[in-house]
Amino acid sequence: MLRISRIGRMRIELHRQIRGTVKTLTIKKEANQYYAIFTTVQESEIPKVENTKPVGIDVGLTTFAAFSDGTSIKKPKFARKNEKKLHRWERIKARRQKGSRNREKAKLKVQEIWRNTTNQNKDFIEKETAKLVNSGYTSFVMEDLEIRNMVKNRKYARSIQEATWGMFRQILSCKAESAGMKVIPVPYQYTTQACSRCDNIRKGDDKLTPKDRIYNCNVCGLVMDRDENASINILNRATAGHAGSNASGDATSTIQQVSQVVSLKQEHTLLNAGEAHTL
Repeated sequence: MLRISRIGRMRIELHRQIRGTVKTLTIKKEANQYYAIFTTVQESEIPKVENTKPVGIDVGLTTFAAFSDGTSIKKPKFARKNEKKLHRWERIKARRQKGSRNREKAKLKVQEIWRNTTNQNKDFIEKETAKLVNSGYTSFVMEDLEIRNMVKNRKYARSIQEATWGMFRQILSCKAESAGMKVIPVPYQYTTQACSRCDNIRKGDDKLTPKDRIYNCNVCGLVMDRDENASINILNRATAGHAGSNASGDATSTIQQVSQVVSLKQEHTLLNAGEAHTL
């Protein structure tokens, strides 16, 4: 039970205990569900991790995340899968009279579909970031993307929003910090067009298009998946000195911070009338 002053007692579904000292409480409504969001303060010891295995991460639309060691993550397109159901209920809502109870029911159904899509994305990213933090990497290097400017491109705006890159970086930063690791942002310019072996940049008519999935270097002859090539470039921008050929992803040197590390603290516990989450 949760007791709130001036409101009273109410039933909640709590599947984990609240950790730390509760500072504030916010009640939030999404579709037909209510959430109690607690802000807590907790002292915890962050372990010290020696940065011996950094990895570069290139996020994209075809492959959700490509890593400088040759591995990758593919993300299901949850929004596309729920598209037919969403459009059906949006048509039903449009046909119903404004202000009627039936229209409110249809509106609620549309909100539920969006909420389920958001929860599916968050659940996927929570699980994948947990795997990354526990996979042996000691730091993560990512492009400092300006997503707000990128979605202004109408052709790719929807796909960029569905990719949820911002959520991925935020959750990964939170988990990495708790494990004593860092997410290091680097400039995004020319990471796709530059050769990870000789640093040649393809320009003009030779420039890669979104349809080109293989990077071919006219100078050194490197042939590689474009996303893997970009992820190695990302790692190289945060790495001081390289041992051997970085085209094979064998960067073993020490990471140096290029700009301010994203830092997010786990301070929120979300209580749902069916599920509890940690934000």
